[in-house]
Amino acid sequence: MKSRMLQFTAIIFAFILCSNTTMNAQTIRMIGYTNAKNDGAAYIPVDSQSLVYSGTRGSNVNTGTYNYDTLLNWSYSVATSTYTVVSKEIKGYDGSNNMISSLVLIWNSGSATWTNSVQNTYAYSGSNMTNNVTQTWSTSSNMWTNTSNNYYTYDAANNLTAAIYQTWNSATSTWTNVNKNIYSYDVNHNQLTSVVQSWNAAGSNWLNNTKKSNSYNASNKMISSLSQTWDTVSVNWMNNTLGTYSYDTNSNNVITVWQNWNTTGPWATASRDTMGYDTTHNMVNTIHQNWNSTSTTWTNVDMYRYTYDVNHNQLYSIYLTYNATALSFVYVHRTFSSYTTANQPLTVTNDTWNIGGFWEPTTADHQQRYYYQTFSMNVNPIVNAANGVLHVYPCPSQNILNVDFTLNDATAAVISVFDVQGRLFKQSQASSTDNYHQSISVTDMPNGIYFIRVAGNGKEMVQAVTIAH
Repeated sequence: MKSRMLQFTAIIFAFILCSNTTMNAQTIRMIGYTNAKNDGAAYIPVDSQSLVYSGTRGSNVNTGTYNYDTLLNWSYSVATSTYTVVSKEIKGYDGSNNMISSLVLIWNSGSATWTNSVQNTYAYSGSNMTNNVTQTWSTSSNMWTNTSNNYYTYDAANNLTAAIYQTWNSATSTWTNVNKNIYSYDVNHNQLTSVVQSWNAAGSNWLNNTKKSNSYNASNKMISSLSQTWDTVSVNWMNNTLGTYSYDTNSNNVITVWQNWNTTGPWATASRDTMGYDTTHNMVNTIHQNWNSTSTTWTNVDMYRYTYDVNHNQLYSIYLTYNATALSFVYVHRTFSSYTTANQPLTVTNDTWNIGGFWEPTTADHQQRYYYQTFSMNVNPIVNAANGVLHVYPCPSQNILNVDFTLNDATAAVISVFDVQGRLFKQSQASSTDNYHQSISVTDMPNGIYFIRVAGNGKEMVQAVTIAH
Protein backbone atom coordinates (compact mmCIF):
# COMPACT_ATOMS: atom_id res chain seq x y z
CA MET A 1 0.00 0.00 0.00
CA LYS A 2 1.15 3.54 -0.67
CA SER A 3 2.90 5.67 1.97
CA ARG A 4 -0.11 7.71 3.08
CA MET A 5 -2.21 4.61 3.67
CA LEU A 6 0.60 3.06 5.70
CA GLN A 7 0.74 6.21 7.81
CA PHE A 8 -2.98 5.97 8.56
CA THR A 9 -2.54 2.30 9.52
CA ALA A 10 0.23 3.26 11.95
CA ILE A 11 -2.03 5.86 13.53
CA ILE A 12 -4.79 3.31 14.03
CA PHE A 13 -2.31 0.92 15.70
CA ALA A 14 -1.07 3.68 18.00
CA PHE A 15 -4.57 4.40 19.24
CA ILE A 16 -5.34 0.74 19.83
CA LEU A 17 -2.10 0.42 21.81
CA CYS A 18 -2.94 3.44 23.92
CA SER A 19 -6.37 2.28 24.94
CA ASN A 20 -7.02 0.40 28.17
CA THR A 21 -10.57 1.49 28.94
CA THR A 22 -13.70 -0.60 28.46
CA MET A 23 -15.41 -0.61 25.07
CA ASN A 24 -18.50 1.23 26.34
CA ALA A 25 -16.24 4.19 27.15
CA GLN A 26 -14.71 4.22 23.68
CA THR A 27 -15.79 5.12 20.20
CA ILE A 28 -14.16 5.58 16.83
CA ARG A 29 -13.87 8.52 14.49
CA MET A 30 -12.61 8.77 10.94
CA ILE A 31 -9.09 10.15 10.59
CA GLY A 32 -8.45 9.35 6.93
CA TYR A 33 -10.15 8.78 3.60
CA THR A 34 -8.62 7.68 0.30
CA ASN A 35 -10.29 7.72 -3.10
CA ALA A 36 -8.84 5.47 -5.80
CA LYS A 37 -9.72 4.92 -9.48
CA ASN A 38 -9.11 1.73 -11.40
CA ASP A 39 -6.55 2.00 -14.19
CA GLY A 40 -7.59 -1.24 -15.80
CA ALA A 41 -5.38 -3.38 -13.60
CA ALA A 42 -5.62 -2.01 -10.06
CA TYR A 43 -7.19 0.75 -7.97
CA ILE A 44 -4.73 3.68 -8.00
CA PRO A 45 -5.09 6.51 -5.41
CA VAL A 46 -6.45 9.81 -6.71
CA ASP A 47 -6.81 11.91 -3.59
CA SER A 48 -7.12 11.62 0.17
CA GLN A 49 -8.22 13.41 3.32
CA SER A 50 -6.87 13.37 6.87
CA LEU A 51 -8.83 14.67 9.86
CA VAL A 52 -7.81 15.86 13.35
CA TYR A 53 -10.17 16.26 16.32
CA SER A 54 -10.08 17.77 19.80
CA GLY A 55 -11.64 16.34 22.95
CA THR A 56 -14.57 13.98 22.43
CA ARG A 57 -15.77 15.42 19.12
CA GLY A 58 -15.96 12.79 16.42
CA SER A 59 -17.48 11.73 13.14
CA ASN A 60 -20.03 9.36 11.71
CA VAL A 61 -19.52 8.46 8.05
CA ASN A 62 -22.98 6.89 7.79
CA THR A 63 -24.71 10.14 8.75
CA GLY A 64 -22.17 12.46 7.13
CA THR A 65 -21.26 14.10 10.46
CA TYR A 66 -17.66 15.33 10.70
CA ASN A 67 -16.90 17.51 13.75
CA TYR A 68 -13.18 17.79 13.11
CA ASP A 69 -10.81 20.60 14.01
CA THR A 70 -8.65 20.33 10.89
CA LEU A 71 -9.12 18.56 7.57
CA LEU A 72 -6.28 18.23 5.06
CA ASN A 73 -6.92 17.45 1.39
CA TRP A 74 -4.19 15.57 -0.47
CA SER A 75 -3.58 14.92 -4.17
CA TYR A 76 -1.84 11.73 -5.27
CA SER A 77 0.95 11.64 -7.85
CA VAL A 78 1.23 8.38 -9.78
CA ALA A 79 4.67 9.41 -11.06
CA THR A 80 6.19 9.81 -7.59
CA SER A 81 3.80 7.52 -5.64
CA THR A 82 3.34 10.26 -3.03
CA TYR A 83 0.60 12.50 -1.69
CA THR A 84 0.90 16.30 -1.82
CA VAL A 85 -1.21 18.54 0.40
CA VAL A 86 -3.62 20.76 -1.57
CA SER A 87 -5.86 22.52 0.92
CA LYS A 88 -7.04 22.43 4.51
CA GLU A 89 -10.11 23.44 6.50
CA ILE A 90 -10.00 24.60 10.12
CA LYS A 91 -13.18 24.62 12.21
CA GLY A 92 -13.94 26.45 15.45
CA TYR A 93 -16.60 25.54 18.04
CA ASP A 94 -18.37 27.18 20.96
CA GLY A 95 -18.84 25.67 24.42
CA SER A 96 -21.87 23.70 23.21
CA ASN A 97 -19.88 22.18 20.33
CA ASN A 98 -21.72 24.26 17.74
CA MET A 99 -19.46 25.01 14.78
CA ILE A 100 -18.97 28.79 14.77
CA SER A 101 -16.28 29.17 12.09
CA SER A 102 -14.79 27.38 9.11
CA LEU A 103 -11.64 28.54 7.31
CA VAL A 104 -10.40 27.01 4.03
CA LEU A 105 -6.80 27.61 2.98
CA ILE A 106 -4.98 26.63 -0.22
CA TRP A 107 -1.40 25.37 -0.19
CA ASN A 108 0.98 27.42 -2.32
CA SER A 109 3.79 25.02 -3.21
CA GLY A 110 5.85 27.79 -4.78
CA SER A 111 6.11 29.87 -1.61
CA ALA A 112 5.47 26.90 0.71
CA THR A 113 2.75 28.90 2.50
CA TRP A 114 -0.97 28.68 3.16
CA THR A 115 -3.22 31.17 1.37
CA ASN A 116 -6.68 32.20 2.59
CA SER A 117 -9.53 31.07 0.35
CA VAL A 118 -13.01 30.93 1.95
CA GLN A 119 -14.31 31.43 5.47
CA ASN A 120 -17.72 30.93 7.07
CA THR A 121 -18.99 32.27 10.38
CA TYR A 122 -22.09 30.89 12.12
CA ALA A 123 -24.45 32.19 14.81
CA TYR A 124 -26.91 30.18 16.94
CA SER A 125 -29.88 30.41 19.22
CA GLY A 126 -29.42 27.39 21.43
CA SER A 127 -28.58 24.63 18.97
CA ASN A 128 -30.45 26.27 16.07
CA MET A 129 -28.25 27.97 13.48
CA THR A 130 -29.63 31.44 12.82
CA ASN A 131 -27.02 32.96 10.52
CA ASN A 132 -24.23 31.88 8.16
CA VAL A 133 -21.97 34.41 6.44
CA THR A 134 -19.56 33.31 3.68
CA GLN A 135 -16.54 35.41 2.71
CA THR A 136 -13.83 34.92 0.08
CA TRP A 137 -10.27 36.16 0.28
CA SER A 138 -9.29 38.97 -2.09
CA THR A 139 -5.63 38.80 -3.05
CA SER A 140 -5.81 42.27 -4.61
CA SER A 141 -7.04 44.02 -1.44
CA ASN A 142 -5.52 41.44 0.92
CA MET A 143 -8.76 41.23 2.91
CA TRP A 144 -11.94 39.21 3.28
CA THR A 145 -14.86 40.07 0.99
CA ASN A 146 -18.49 39.28 1.77
CA THR A 147 -20.05 36.75 -0.61
CA SER A 148 -23.31 35.31 0.73
CA ASN A 149 -25.50 35.33 3.80
CA ASN A 150 -28.15 32.91 5.07
CA TYR A 151 -30.77 33.69 7.74
CA TYR A 152 -32.82 30.99 9.48
CA THR A 153 -35.90 31.30 11.71
CA TYR A 154 -37.67 28.65 13.82
CA ASP A 155 -40.96 28.12 15.59
CA ALA A 156 -41.40 27.33 19.29
CA ALA A 157 -40.92 23.62 18.55
CA ASN A 158 -37.54 24.32 16.85
CA ASN A 159 -38.90 23.55 13.39
CA LEU A 160 -37.22 25.57 10.64
CA THR A 161 -39.84 28.01 9.34
CA ALA A 162 -37.85 30.18 6.91
CA ALA A 163 -34.45 30.37 5.22
CA ILE A 164 -33.37 33.52 3.38
CA TYR A 165 -30.40 33.56 0.99
CA GLN A 166 -28.63 36.84 0.21
CA THR A 167 -25.62 37.96 -1.80
CA TRP A 168 -23.31 40.90 -1.15
CA ASN A 169 -23.70 44.05 -3.27
CA SER A 170 -20.23 45.62 -3.28
CA ALA A 171 -21.51 48.79 -4.98
CA THR A 172 -23.94 49.62 -2.15
CA SER A 173 -22.15 47.60 0.56
CA THR A 174 -25.42 45.92 1.47
CA TRP A 175 -26.91 42.43 1.43
CA THR A 176 -29.34 41.76 -1.44
CA ASN A 177 -32.17 39.24 -1.12
CA VAL A 178 -32.11 36.38 -3.64
CA ASN A 179 -34.55 33.67 -2.56
CA LYS A 180 -36.50 32.44 0.44
CA ASN A 181 -37.86 29.07 1.56
CA ILE A 182 -40.93 29.00 3.84
CA TYR A 183 -42.00 25.84 5.72
CA SER A 184 -45.07 24.79 7.68
CA TYR A 185 -45.65 21.72 9.91
CA ASP A 186 -48.37 19.71 11.58
CA VAL A 187 -48.53 19.01 15.32
CA ASN A 188 -46.26 15.98 14.83
CA HIS A 189 -43.53 18.10 13.21
CA ASN A 190 -44.19 16.65 9.76
CA GLN A 191 -43.46 19.18 7.04
CA LEU A 192 -46.75 20.11 5.36
CA THR A 193 -45.61 22.73 2.87
CA SER A 194 -42.38 24.07 1.41
CA VAL A 195 -42.60 27.25 -0.64
CA VAL A 196 -39.74 28.75 -2.66
CA GLN A 197 -39.87 32.47 -3.42
CA SER A 198 -37.56 34.79 -5.36
CA TRP A 199 -36.85 38.43 -4.59
CA ASN A 200 -38.35 41.08 -6.86
CA ALA A 201 -35.97 44.04 -6.67
CA ALA A 202 -38.27 46.29 -8.71
CA GLY A 203 -41.22 45.85 -6.37
CA SER A 204 -39.16 45.13 -3.25
CA ASN A 205 -41.27 42.06 -2.53
CA TRP A 206 -41.12 38.26 -2.60
CA LEU A 207 -42.67 36.39 -5.53
CA ASN A 208 -43.91 32.81 -5.37
CA ASN A 209 -41.95 30.28 -7.41
CA THR A 210 -42.60 26.63 -6.46
CA LYS A 211 -44.50 24.78 -3.75
CA LYS A 212 -44.55 21.25 -2.35
CA SER A 213 -47.45 20.00 -0.20
CA ASN A 214 -47.29 16.74 1.78
CA SER A 215 -49.88 14.64 3.60
CA TYR A 216 -49.37 11.87 6.17
CA ASN A 217 -51.16 8.89 7.65
CA ALA A 218 -51.76 8.19 11.35
CA SER A 219 -48.28 6.64 11.61
CA ASN A 220 -46.71 9.88 10.33
CA LYS A 221 -45.77 8.23 7.05
CA MET A 222 -45.99 10.44 3.95
CA ILE A 223 -48.83 9.29 1.70
CA SER A 224 -48.73 12.04 -0.93
CA SER A 225 -46.44 14.77 -2.19
CA LEU A 226 -47.77 17.42 -4.57
CA SER A 227 -45.44 19.75 -6.52
CA GLN A 228 -46.81 22.99 -7.98
CA THR A 229 -45.52 26.08 -9.78
CA TRP A 230 -46.82 29.62 -9.47
CA ASP A 231 -48.72 30.96 -12.48
CA THR A 232 -48.39 34.74 -12.75
CA VAL A 233 -51.28 34.97 -15.23
CA SER A 234 -53.94 33.24 -13.15
CA VAL A 235 -52.17 34.27 -9.95
CA ASN A 236 -52.58 30.78 -8.61
CA TRP A 237 -50.70 27.56 -7.93
CA MET A 238 -50.69 25.13 -10.89
CA ASN A 239 -50.26 21.40 -10.43
CA ASN A 240 -47.08 19.77 -11.70
CA THR A 241 -46.39 16.28 -10.30
CA LEU A 242 -47.98 14.07 -7.66
CA GLY A 243 -46.39 11.19 -5.77
CA THR A 244 -48.46 8.73 -3.76
CA TYR A 245 -46.96 6.24 -1.28
CA SER A 246 -48.29 2.86 -0.12
CA TYR A 247 -47.09 0.87 2.91
CA ASP A 248 -47.30 -2.68 4.22
CA THR A 249 -48.35 -3.63 7.75
CA ASN A 250 -44.78 -2.99 8.95
CA SER A 251 -44.88 0.61 7.63
CA ASN A 252 -42.43 -0.21 4.83
CA ASN A 253 -42.96 1.84 1.68
CA VAL A 254 -43.79 -0.84 -0.91
CA ILE A 255 -45.13 1.22 -3.84
CA THR A 256 -44.58 4.81 -4.97
CA VAL A 257 -46.54 6.06 -8.00
CA TRP A 258 -45.69 9.27 -9.85
CA GLN A 259 -48.24 11.20 -11.95
CA ASN A 260 -47.98 14.28 -14.15
CA TRP A 261 -50.69 16.92 -14.34
CA ASN A 262 -52.64 16.95 -17.58
CA THR A 263 -54.15 20.39 -18.19
CA THR A 264 -56.79 18.88 -20.51
CA GLY A 265 -57.80 16.06 -18.23
CA PRO A 266 -57.02 14.21 -14.99
CA TRP A 267 -53.65 13.19 -13.65
CA ALA A 268 -51.62 11.08 -16.10
CA THR A 269 -49.75 8.13 -14.59
CA ALA A 270 -46.01 8.30 -15.40
CA SER A 271 -43.98 5.78 -13.39
CA ARG A 272 -43.80 3.72 -10.23
CA ASP A 273 -41.25 2.11 -7.90
CA THR A 274 -41.98 -1.21 -6.20
CA MET A 275 -39.90 -2.18 -3.16
CA GLY A 276 -39.35 -5.54 -1.46
CA TYR A 277 -38.08 -6.19 2.08
CA ASP A 278 -36.67 -9.04 4.15
CA THR A 279 -38.01 -10.15 7.54
CA THR A 280 -35.87 -7.54 9.34
CA HIS A 281 -37.26 -4.70 7.16
CA ASN A 282 -34.13 -4.22 5.06
CA MET A 283 -35.00 -3.17 1.50
CA VAL A 284 -33.76 -6.01 -0.73
CA ASN A 285 -34.89 -4.74 -4.13
CA THR A 286 -36.57 -1.85 -5.92
CA ILE A 287 -38.00 -2.04 -9.45
CA HIS A 288 -38.61 1.09 -11.52
CA GLN A 289 -41.31 0.94 -14.23
CA ASN A 290 -42.86 3.38 -16.70
CA TRP A 291 -46.54 3.43 -17.60
CA ASN A 292 -47.36 2.60 -21.23
CA SER A 293 -50.64 4.38 -21.91
CA THR A 294 -51.01 2.69 -25.30
CA SER A 295 -50.89 -0.87 -23.99
CA THR A 296 -52.06 0.22 -20.51
CA THR A 297 -49.30 -1.84 -18.89
CA TRP A 298 -46.24 -1.25 -16.77
CA THR A 299 -42.90 -1.48 -18.59
CA ASN A 300 -39.80 -2.53 -16.66
CA VAL A 301 -36.88 -0.06 -16.75
CA ASP A 302 -34.29 -1.03 -14.14
CA MET A 303 -33.77 -2.65 -10.76
CA TYR A 304 -31.55 -2.49 -7.68
CA ARG A 305 -30.81 -5.49 -5.46
CA TYR A 306 -29.39 -5.19 -1.94
CA THR A 307 -27.85 -7.56 0.60
CA TYR A 308 -26.94 -6.87 4.24
CA ASP A 309 -24.92 -8.21 7.15
CA VAL A 310 -26.44 -9.10 10.55
CA ASN A 311 -26.04 -5.46 11.65
CA HIS A 312 -28.13 -4.21 8.69
CA ASN A 313 -25.10 -2.73 6.94
CA GLN A 314 -25.53 -2.82 3.18
CA LEU A 315 -22.93 -5.22 1.74
CA TYR A 316 -23.96 -5.23 -1.93
CA SER A 317 -25.92 -2.87 -4.15
CA ILE A 318 -26.36 -4.31 -7.65
CA TYR A 319 -27.82 -2.30 -10.53
CA LEU A 320 -29.62 -4.09 -13.38
CA THR A 321 -31.39 -2.84 -16.52
CA TYR A 322 -34.28 -4.51 -18.28
CA ASN A 323 -33.62 -6.25 -21.60
CA ALA A 324 -36.90 -6.12 -23.52
CA THR A 325 -35.69 -8.69 -26.04
CA ALA A 326 -34.64 -11.27 -23.46
CA LEU A 327 -37.49 -10.24 -21.15
CA SER A 328 -35.15 -10.22 -18.17
CA PHE A 329 -33.03 -7.93 -16.04
CA VAL A 330 -29.29 -7.93 -16.80
CA TYR A 331 -26.38 -6.90 -14.55
CA VAL A 332 -24.70 -3.51 -15.13
CA HIS A 333 -22.60 -2.58 -12.09
CA ARG A 334 -22.38 -3.16 -8.36
CA THR A 335 -21.03 -1.63 -5.17
CA PHE A 336 -19.74 -3.82 -2.35
CA SER A 337 -18.76 -2.56 1.11
CA SER A 338 -17.05 -3.72 4.29
CA TYR A 339 -17.50 -2.30 7.81
CA THR A 340 -15.83 -1.92 11.18
CA THR A 341 -17.23 -3.51 14.33
CA ALA A 342 -18.75 -0.08 15.03
CA ASN A 343 -20.68 -0.35 11.72
CA GLN A 344 -18.68 2.36 9.99
CA PRO A 345 -17.55 1.68 6.38
CA LEU A 346 -14.01 0.45 5.78
CA THR A 347 -14.08 0.03 2.00
CA VAL A 348 -16.60 0.87 -0.73
CA THR A 349 -15.67 -0.65 -4.10
CA ASN A 350 -17.35 -0.43 -7.51
CA ASP A 351 -16.99 -2.86 -10.39
CA THR A 352 -18.79 -3.61 -13.67
CA TRP A 353 -20.47 -6.68 -15.17
CA ASN A 354 -18.62 -8.30 -18.04
CA ILE A 355 -20.90 -9.88 -20.65
CA GLY A 356 -18.61 -12.91 -20.39
CA GLY A 357 -20.40 -13.65 -17.14
CA PHE A 358 -18.27 -12.15 -14.35
CA TRP A 359 -17.63 -8.94 -12.41
CA GLU A 360 -14.48 -6.91 -13.10
CA PRO A 361 -13.34 -3.35 -12.41
CA THR A 362 -13.11 -0.92 -15.33
CA THR A 363 -11.51 2.51 -15.69
CA ALA A 364 -14.86 4.03 -14.70
CA ASP A 365 -14.85 2.31 -11.29
CA HIS A 366 -13.70 3.75 -7.97
CA GLN A 367 -12.80 2.54 -4.50
CA GLN A 368 -13.00 4.44 -1.21
CA ARG A 369 -11.08 3.46 1.92
CA TYR A 370 -11.77 4.84 5.40
CA TYR A 371 -9.37 4.93 8.36
CA TYR A 372 -10.32 5.36 12.01
CA GLN A 373 -8.92 5.94 15.47
CA THR A 374 -10.26 4.51 18.69
CA PHE A 375 -10.47 7.16 21.39
CA SER A 376 -11.66 7.14 24.98
CA MET A 377 -14.43 9.29 26.37
CA ASN A 378 -12.46 9.30 29.64
CA VAL A 379 -9.48 11.51 30.51
CA ASN A 380 -6.00 10.76 31.78
CA PRO A 381 -5.65 7.27 30.27
CA ILE A 382 -2.74 5.13 31.47
CA VAL A 383 -0.99 2.89 28.99
CA ASN A 384 0.09 -0.49 30.33
CA ALA A 385 2.38 -2.42 28.03
CA ALA A 386 4.92 -5.22 28.24
CA ASN A 387 7.65 -2.57 28.08
CA GLY A 388 6.38 -0.52 31.03
CA VAL A 389 3.69 1.98 32.05
CA LEU A 390 3.09 5.35 30.36
CA HIS A 391 0.86 8.08 31.85
CA VAL A 392 0.29 11.30 29.87
CA TYR A 393 -1.91 14.01 31.42
CA PRO A 394 -3.96 16.16 31.51
CA CYS A 395 -6.11 15.23 28.52
CA PRO A 396 -6.97 17.50 26.89
CA SER A 397 -3.88 19.57 27.64
CA GLN A 398 -3.96 23.36 27.48
CA ASN A 399 -0.48 24.60 28.42
CA ILE A 400 1.53 21.86 30.12
CA LEU A 401 1.69 18.19 29.26
CA ASN A 402 3.00 15.81 31.93
CA VAL A 403 4.70 12.59 30.90
CA ASP A 404 5.24 9.88 33.55
CA PHE A 405 6.58 6.46 32.66
CA THR A 406 8.06 3.42 34.28
CA LEU A 407 10.27 1.13 32.23
CA ASN A 408 10.47 -2.55 33.01
CA ASP A 409 14.19 -2.39 32.16
CA ALA A 410 16.11 0.68 33.35
CA THR A 411 17.46 2.28 30.19
CA ALA A 412 17.91 5.67 28.55
CA ALA A 413 14.83 6.70 26.56
CA VAL A 414 13.78 9.32 24.03
CA ILE A 415 10.46 11.15 24.47
CA SER A 416 9.03 12.36 21.14
CA VAL A 417 5.87 14.32 20.27
CA PHE A 418 4.40 13.77 16.78
CA ASP A 419 1.26 15.06 15.09
CA VAL A 420 -1.07 12.85 13.04
CA GLN A 421 0.91 13.64 9.88
CA GLY A 422 3.99 12.12 11.51
CA ARG A 423 5.79 15.47 11.96
CA LEU A 424 8.10 15.71 14.96
CA PHE A 425 7.25 18.68 17.21
CA LYS A 426 9.33 18.05 20.33
CA GLN A 427 11.96 15.58 21.50
CA SER A 428 13.95 15.11 24.68
CA GLN A 429 16.26 12.55 26.33
CA ALA A 430 15.56 10.69 29.56
CA SER A 431 18.47 9.41 31.62
CA SER A 432 18.92 5.76 32.48
CA THR A 433 16.20 5.21 35.07
CA ASP A 434 13.15 3.04 35.48
CA ASN A 435 10.93 5.93 36.72
CA TYR A 436 10.71 9.25 34.94
CA HIS A 437 8.66 12.46 34.98
CA GLN A 438 8.78 15.38 32.56
CA SER A 439 6.59 18.46 32.05
CA ILE A 440 6.40 19.68 28.44
CA SER A 441 5.16 23.12 27.43
CA VAL A 442 2.64 22.88 24.57
CA THR A 443 1.68 26.56 24.37
CA ASP A 444 3.45 26.82 21.01
CA MET A 445 1.64 23.82 19.49
CA PRO A 446 -1.60 24.07 17.49
CA ASN A 447 -4.81 22.47 18.74
CA GLY A 448 -5.14 18.86 17.67
CA ILE A 449 -4.27 15.26 18.42
CA TYR A 450 -0.66 14.24 19.03
CA PHE A 451 1.26 11.08 19.84
CA ILE A 452 3.67 10.80 22.76
CA ARG A 453 6.25 8.10 22.09
CA VAL A 454 8.71 6.80 24.66
CA ALA A 455 11.41 4.66 22.99
CA GLY A 456 14.53 3.01 24.33
CA ASN A 457 16.55 -0.17 23.98
CA GLY A 458 14.54 -1.20 20.91
CA LYS A 459 11.20 -0.93 22.72
CA GLU A 460 8.54 1.75 22.73
CA MET A 461 5.21 2.90 24.21
CA VAL A 462 2.83 5.27 22.46
CA GLN A 463 -0.11 7.31 23.74
CA ALA A 464 -2.41 9.81 22.05
CA VAL A 465 -3.27 13.13 23.68
CA THR A 466 -5.39 16.12 22.70
CA ILE A 467 -4.10 19.70 22.91
CA ALA A 468 -6.86 22.31 23.19
CA HIS A 469 -5.83 25.86 24.17
